[in-house]
Amino acid sequence: MNPTSAPTQALQGSPGLVPQFEQILRKDGFYANFYIAAAAPVPAAGCTVPIFVAFFPCQVISVAISWNPAGTGTAAIQVEQLPIGTAPGSGNGMLAAGAYPISGTANTPVFFGAISGINSGTTVGLNTANCTLTRGQALGIHTTGTLTSVTSITVSVFLIPLNKGSYQTT
Repeated sequence: MNPTSAPTQALQGSPGLVPQFEQILRKDGFYANFYIAAAAPVPAAGCTVPIFVAFFPCQVISVAISWNPAGTGTAAIQVEQLPIGTAPGSGNGMLAAGAYPISGTANTPVFFGAISGINSGTTVGLNTANCTLTRGQALGIHTTGTLTSVTSITVSVFLIPLNKGSYQTT
């Protein structure tokens, strides 16, 4: 199909989606990214913010976190599932070992996987009980400790939609 002749009418209930991409977008995974740049550094007192609100049921498959430079002391980060009405910092932790220390080597991503073997490199588990989001639930980032030396944090969360079918045939 010639992309220039593609229909541009949005599907009902799916603002902005064009018909030929609807099935791919509804089945394939997607990323929610969060970044604090060095130009607007991480506040020394920490960062507690929502980063994504689910439009439909979905599941977190993996999380990658990187920071620069290394934090000091007790600086740590947690990715949270935020049920509707729950403030960031009070949600359900997704990182299985609790808040992860960000005092390790800077610019070295740490991967957290819900499915064994999904990531390479340094992989830490996810608390799978907290990895499912219903419509309206959110993902949040919560840092603890003093982040005086940390100027940038990047968090990428890979999610898949639930109940949207499969490419596999039986």
